[in-house]
Amino acid sequence: MSDQIRDDIQETLAALRAENIRLKVISGDNLETVKAIAQEAGMIITGAYEGAELDAMSDSEFASAVQSANVFARIEPNTKRHIVAALQSQREYVAMVGDGVNDVPALKQAELAIVMNDGTQISKDVADIVLLNNAMSTLPKAFNEGREITQTIFGTTKMFLIRGGYHIAYFVFITFLALP
Repeated sequence: MSDQIRDDIQETLAALRAENIRLKVISGDNLETVKAIAQEAGMIITGAYEGAELDAMSDSEFASAVQSANVFARIEPNTKRHIVAALQSQREYVAMVGDGVNDVPALKQAELAIVMNDGTQISKDVADIVLLNNAMSTLPKAFNEGREITQTIFGTTKMFLIRGGYHIAYFVFITFLALP
């Protein structure tokens, strides 16, 4: 049995890496299966842990393992949430992509919850973003458009602040001239 990865996943992962987004795979599946799929998708595996290994670690070991590794398998829902919390405690901005009931605790913990449209209703209810086309390839495009919108708003705000500053300076200048 095998499952096909999407044709565009390698380009998507490359685009996310180009944005300095660190990718981690958290799955309930077997470790060898998860590693094989991650490698086929184009990820370079820096470390891999199973849920039982993580659960046996102290908090500092857990935090170190979560920081250094990028593949986690046989992970329970509460451990997913704990992984997200450990990354957040290291001042990481965490986005979580999921689609099932078992992802809900981690989705709620993350700063940005992204869910596939085919996911469960409860996961869509807690999501910040629902990918209607069920494709992660939408994310780099959305991030680029979001950056463009933010830059446009920043530029417009800067322009209005400068303009307002000139108006204030003009009225102060007029006041000091004591013109009628």
